[in-house]
Amino acid sequence: MNYAEQHLLRWLQDRPLINIRLLERESGVPEGTIQHSINERRALPAKHFEGISKILCEYGFKPLSAE
Repeated sequence: MNYAEQHLLRWLQDRPLINIRLLERESGVPEGTIQHSINERRALPAKHFEGISKILCEYGFKPLSAE
C-alpha cells in the first residue's frame, strides 16, 4: 500500500458518514472494493484510485500532491 492510498483510506475512515457503497457505484468501482481496502483485507487497485479521488475532492479530500 503506497502513501497516497493510505492517505485516501485514512481520510475515509475519519469520515464515517460518507456512504462507501454509493462512492463505489459513482466511481465505477466493484462493490466491496473500497470497504475491503479500509478493513485492510486487500489493496485498493491503482486503476480505481484516480476515479475515487476525483469524486472525494468534491467532499473536501485533497490528494497528497495538492497538500
